[in-house]
Parts: sequence; C-alpha cells; structure tokens
Amino acid sequence: MAVNLNNIGWVYAMLGDRRHALSAYQESLELSRAIKDPRRIAVALNNIANIHAELADYRKAIELHTQALGLRRETNDPDGEATSLTNLGEAYAKLGDTQKLATTSSMRWRFSGSPQIALNSSVRSAASARSAAIPEISTRAGHHLTKP
Repeated sequence: MAVNLNNIGWVYAMLGDRRHALSAYQESLELSRAIKDPRRIAVALNNIANIHAELADYRKAIELHTQALGLRRETNDPDGEATSLTNLGEAYAKLGDTQKLATTSSMRWRFSGSPQIALNSSVRSAASARSAAIPEISTRAGHHLTKP
C-alpha cells in the first residue's frame, strides 16, 4: 500500500497538484514507518522534500533530504545516496549556500566517478536556481516511483 500511495503522489506531482502529492507521500511515509521499511521511508522523505523545494521551502527540503540521506547510508543504497546528495545540492543552490553546495558536490563525485561531472552538475543546479528565465520543471528526476 505504501508503494501505491507513493506512486499516486508521483502522478499528482507530475500533474502539478502539489497538495494531493504531498498528502499521498505523507501517507506513504506513515505506512513505511509503521512497517519499519527504511528504504521506503527514505523514498517518501525524498519525495516530500521535493514538494517542499517546489514550494520554495528549501530549509524544510534540506531537513527532509538530510533524513533521507542518513537512511540511504544506513541501508547501503548508493543510488539513493547520490539522489539525496543531488537534491541537497539543488536546495543549497536555491538558498545561495555555495559552501554547502560545494560540499555536497564533493560527496557526489564518488558516485559519478569524476569530481568534474559532480561539479558541473552542481554548477548547472546553481545556474538554474538563479535564472528566472528558465521555468521550473515539474518532472524532476528526484521524484521516485517505487516498484511493488
């Protein structure tokens, strides 16, 4: 059921209905916590954080992405860890926190195999965050569908 709620949240997020997406993601989080599934908890936290980022509540997004990152490290989930670091970097870029952006970039390079790839990704994130001419994209890679 938690997986289904997460996927319903993803559909709402792609449709731009953040209120319903957030509600579905929060229900998914509650169920994931009830069954004590840290991977699903991390996915739900990530998706809730992405909604907060889309609503420009970057501090809340950072708080939730940090929680997801901890769970992903605990469960040895390198793909999830890379996603959390990317999302944290984007939130720090939106806040203009270049020091923390650089820190997340340096951590991400372990996953990309190249510090330059990680840095280029962070520079693009920072540039996108500061450019009013580039519209927000609702189909963010950070939202996750989950398999049953």
